[in-house]
Amino acid sequence: MEPKKRRTSIEDVFLYTLPMHSDSRGMFVETFRKSWVEEEYGGDLQVNCSHSRAGVIRGMHYHLRQTDYWFLASGRIKTVLVDVRPFKTTMGVVETIELEAGRPESLWIPPGVAHGYAAGEPASLIYLVNRYFTGEDEYGLAWDDPDLGIDWGIDHPILSQRDRNNPPLADLDKSEIERALAP
Repeated sequence: MEPKKRRTSIEDVFLYTLPMHSDSRGMFVETFRKSWVEEEYGGDLQVNCSHSRAGVIRGMHYHLRQTDYWFLASGRIKTVLVDVRPFKTTMGVVETIELEAGRPESLWIPPGVAHGYAAGEPASLIYLVNRYFTGEDEYGLAWDDPDLGIDWGIDHPILSQRDRNNPPLADLDKSEIERALAP
């Protein structure tokens, strides 16, 4: 059965509602098929799992060549997306999506869309990427950029050193992003 695919307010970002099968034992959900994203997908396949404690904020991160496909395996997270692609009509748009493990959804995040999440409770995120990790395609955006006005819902977040030092949207090298991503 195909999932229901719906657009978000950011161009090329999709939220999938996945078919769930429940019985007395619990539930089963098929989280990914390459055929669901064949048009947008390309490259290798690497599967990652991130476990976060309550109070953690991860992000904001973006890539110029990598696509992410997220599925929350446990917990609940507040996902925040920001379009940093200067050639898109949704440049600078901020979208917040609540993901909850009991509600089987997945999220498609293309290159040039910054993404992060706040774990208000312990959470495990499984994410697929179409590039093997080398560190060469890792960029960041300030999680607390005042111009974006993101309400993470966490007063004293636990952050990595990298995420504490990311630049605000106004300071990103938009010409580099456009050179890498513009059609």
